[in-house]
Amino acid sequence: MRPLIIIIISSARNPKLFVLKKDGYDTVKITPTPISAAIAGVFTGIVMPILWSHFGNDTMSLVVAFLLVVVLPAHAFVVGFSYGQTANARALDTALIKRVGSWLGAIAIVMAIAQAFRA
Repeated sequence: MRPLIIIIISSARNPKLFVLKKDGYDTVKITPTPISAAIAGVFTGIVMPILWSHFGNDTMSLVVAFLLVVVLPAHAFVVGFSYGQTANARALDTALIKRVGSWLGAIAIVMAIAQAFRA
């Protein structure tokens, strides 16, 4: 079985996530929801403390780990890869605020549970 290769092509206005297949490539459609944001938060809350204690003072490894474990899941499952301009540029994007809240809440809950098991 041939592994899939995922490529992120980012531009300021329209970042895209591509998957290479044997017959070409296809754009990945990821629609961020509060559930996907919470799952990304759970992943971040579990993996980042483990990596932090593993790498210690190795700054470059921590930066790479932070990008892969925090930034990429947050971008994909909280913010999303599609660019949509709101009708009123001054209006708040309440759906984004809810997704960010569920992401941060899931991280806080997972880290609190982990601290309770360590004590």
